Amino acid sequence: MRELPHASVDMRDKLNICHACPLAQLMPITHVPFEIVGSNPKPDVLFVAEAPFKDEMRQQRPLIGKAGSFLRDVIDQYLDSYALANVVSCHPTNIAKTGIRTPQRDEQRYCVEHVKEFIKKIEPKLVILLGKIAYSNLLPDDYRILLRPDIKYV
Repeated sequence: MRELPHASVDMRDKLNICHACPLAQLMPITHVPFEIVGSNPKPDVLFVAEAPFKDEMRQQRPLIGKAGSFLRDVIDQYLDSYALANVVSCHPTNIAKTGIRTPQRDEQRYCVEHVKEFIKKIEPKLVILLGKIAYSNLLPDDYRILLRPDIKYV
């Protein structure tokens, strides 16, 4: 598979709200920046997932684990440039168990602001929401509630 160039993009300084996030109170924060793949600084397509996991935290890149690598391989076959982001940029560890948990709503609320700033910065033509957390945080309320009240899960 071809290896496209990539550049990390960190929006934290723009908003400076990480200190108020509940995750910052629970653990040391290891932030996974957003990424632009390819040479276009304003790619047409942005993929937004839920949160990073172990591989993403270790390599400091979004969607680099087993499922993310598969997705990247597929995307690379069709696109020369795209962007990747997570709604929650830190690994929300389940303290009682090892592993990942779904980010809580108040954790999502802080991080999603970084994604919104990233969208403003790169101005993608298409944002592909990967899962329920991305959908519930980034799809406009008027679409989710008024136009498609039947959509409860993604």
